[in-house]
Amino acid sequence: MEAMHCPLRIAGMGTQGITGVVRELARLPNEDNTLPRSILATALGIFYILLGLAVGVQLLIIIYQGHDLRSFQAGFLSICFLWAGVRAVLLLFPMQPTAYSFFLEWLPSTLEFATFSMLAMFCQYLTVERHSWQKLRLIW
Repeated sequence: MEAMHCPLRIAGMGTQGITGVVRELARLPNEDNTLPRSILATALGIFYILLGLAVGVQLLIIIYQGHDLRSFQAGFLSICFLWAGVRAVLLLFPMQPTAYSFFLEWLPSTLEFATFSMLAMFCQYLTVERHSWQKLRLIW
């Protein structure tokens, strides 16, 4: 079977295949291949760094005092630290649209889902008899 070629016409670009359209849409608006950074994005990036530092200090306190690193608090703080770090990188260092940048844009929503899932597990832990939970926790 012959491969389908679907020519598209975009204003000012002539007729080209879908690969050419994707290449044209992925081009950056300015010629020096840098994205402009707004003041708001910089301020949010700095706040995410400060949040990451506060969470990092709390994680260091947990480690220093010898608490269990498999606790819910350590899990929440670890996810929050990763989330703040990824958000800061996304806001402070603009990237060209590549697979790596799409992965970094996708990762915070996955971390948020992990946080909400862990919150559901914590609520279940509070409502179920804790002795039976200790048996299940051995897997985790």
